[in-house]
Amino acid sequence: MQDQVITQLIDDGVDGIAVAITQSKYLAKNSLKRAKEAGIPIITYDSDFDASINEDPNNLRLAYIGTDNFELGKSLGEELKKLRPMGGHL
Repeated sequence: MQDQVITQLIDDGVDGIAVAITQSKYLAKNSLKRAKEAGIPIITYDSDFDASINEDPNNLRLAYIGTDNFELGKSLGEELKKLRPMGGHL
């Protein structure tokens, strides 16, 4: 399904694609390869290509934006303490 959506985006002439990769090898051989060949920049976020693509992911994408869930949890906790300094139930 993700491959179909990316293919439609390419056909629609988008300027760039940001995607959280679900099936690295399949997407790398199909829609994302086609996007690269069309000169459409690709950015991956949250989940990147895995080792199954057997090549450097930098050959397929411009950048990867990862998340640090532990730091996110700490930041959310700090914001909650500001909103509920006396504690509470959420």
